[in-house]
Amino acid sequence: MTRAHDPADPLQAIEEQLRALRTEDDSLAQSLEDTRESRRRLAGKIRALEASLSLVRAGGESEEAEMHSGTIADAIAALLKRNGEMRASELTRALQEAGKLLRTDSAYATLFKTLARDQRFAKVPGRRGYWRLA
Repeated sequence: MTRAHDPADPLQAIEEQLRALRTEDDSLAQSLEDTRESRRRLAGKIRALEASLSLVRAGGESEEAEMHSGTIADAIAALLKRNGEMRASELTRALQEAGKLLRTDSAYATLFKTLARDQRFAKVPGRRGYWRLA
């Protein structure tokens, strides 16, 4: 049995107020989640730009721009061009610091698959885990 709308009924007024507050709370929760997601994306962009800036200040220019604007494979090529041979774990760390790879358990797997599939890269004979430009 539902009640007829009676503006003088205090119980009904409280229920309406409660519905309005829950609606506002849901809206604020969604806004908060949207803000967190925006901040996560912004933080990634900030890290990438900071890494680019520090690398450019250190002396590498065109390679570093390629590292941050291209694909993961392009970034690997830029690192190997600058450093010669590198261990896969060092490449993973450098790409994570540059914002090209996320800091997840699958980052190393992503790097290794990229190295193995792209013909620009070759394993260094006699040096386990080391890669170079082909």
